[in-house]
Amino acid sequence: MRAGLCILIGYLVGSVPTGMMLVRRLRPGVDLRRVGTGNLGTSNIFRNVGRGPAVVVGPVQFAQGLFPVLLGRWAGLDDAGLAAVAVATVVGNVWPVWAGFDGGRGIAVATGAVAGLGYWGLAVLLAFYAAGLALTEIAIGVLAGFLVLPAVELFAAGSAAAVAALAMLAVVLLRRLAGAHADLASGRDRAAVLAGRLLRDQRPGRPLVGRSPDV
Repeated sequence: MRAGLCILIGYLVGSVPTGMMLVRRLRPGVDLRRVGTGNLGTSNIFRNVGRGPAVVVGPVQFAQGLFPVLLGRWAGLDDAGLAAVAVATVVGNVWPVWAGFDGGRGIAVATGAVAGLGYWGLAVLLAFYAAGLALTEIAIGVLAGFLVLPAVELFAAGSAAAVAALAMLAVVLLRRLAGAHADLASGRDRAAVLAGRLLRDQRPGRPLVGRSPDV
């Protein structure tokens, strides 16, 4: 019963579209769904709204991932229960009930959830993020971090955390592939489309910056 309640809370907390709410407050008239990649995450806010709002949204989304896991610890959940709560927060951010099941990429929330499971996982993710940023390939750095994370969690936090890391990786990949069928149906090269989406989170037809021509 406690585990189920904490999992539900994790999903609902992760679902809160903090980025969209903040942008509507600070930049009336700007619709995150109609600019850049169209997602509600920190990267799209940074590119199309500004550094200030992104600096606020990133830590808030990190807290959205961290808080439910800490709540689960306080409630006395075992490792499997904590892992389920962590995954639920990420699922909530990517497919939020409060925003029509179309949210962000889940990265900031996932990072917070990983922090709740253990410090080693967080350290590894941040190291890969920093490497990706230094190489101006942040999307690749993020993907590399989540690819390595399951093995790190297995040795540092146990099998339950490793399974959670695998589930988070699956969510990240599924989100990057969202809508890929439309790109492939348009006649674009299949390998190029899939590589661009999986490695760099690129969406053909949607610019990283500016109003999208398809809305």
